[in-house]
Amino acid sequence: MNCVFVLLACCLLGSSAAGVVKRSDDPSPLEALVQQQASTIQKLDTELTALKTQVASNAKQ
Repeated sequence: MNCVFVLLACCLLGSSAAGVVKRSDDPSPLEALVQQQASTIQKLDTELTALKTQVASNAKQ
């Protein structure tokens, strides 16, 4: 009985994976996540620098 479930799962996974063509320039999900996080970090760093500049400017007044 377990063999039937394993075969069914293999057939379902195989048929869904067969229709997907991965291009060589497509990032993997992990690469996409890393790129997104790097972009977020860069944006936050820019905002932090602007806030530090503003605080320093306010402290001089």
